[in-house]
Amino acid sequence: MASTPGFLPIGNLAPPVPGLPDQADLNPLLTRTQYFDGRLLTAADLTRDQVYLDQRLREMGQVLGHGVARGLAASLAGGRITIAPGAAVNGAGRVLQLTAPITLDLNDRAAIAGQNQGRFIHLPHGLHALVISYAEEGLGSAEVFPRDLAERGVQYDVTAESVQAGLLPLP
Repeated sequence: MASTPGFLPIGNLAPPVPGLPDQADLNPLLTRTQYFDGRLLTAADLTRDQVYLDQRLREMGQVLGHGVARGLAASLAGGRITIAPGAAVNGAGRVLQLTAPITLDLNDRAAIAGQNQGRFIHLPHGLHALVISYAEEGLGSAEVFPRDLAERGVQYDVTAESVQAGLLPLP
């Protein structure tokens, strides 16, 4: 009984498209909407496209590697930390871009408590790391018109991406 070794490709599940190179492995979790005239677009279609583009941008950020790309120099003077404008990529591949300087006044206990829901009125003594992280915030309001009018409500109109700075106590 003779056995012949065989090869079964995992990728290229889609039919070849004339004029385009062979397609790579298909990832069913990363899909985008196929647009054509006459198609009815739903919120799910547009959300799927946003998720697809966000994931692709994050993958590119991960390929480039995390770290500071330019700027973001921090300085400490008189109890104030100032972070200069710049850009970085975090470990998840998100671009962190600061277009204007951020100043953290470590002596302004009321501002620190107000920005942290009443916590951290007193910063613990010791060594801290200055951390810049990705943040997003819902802004504005858009009225929701559901199929059942009893479920009417309000959602955020837009999501704004930004960065936030914080102090992380070190052991």
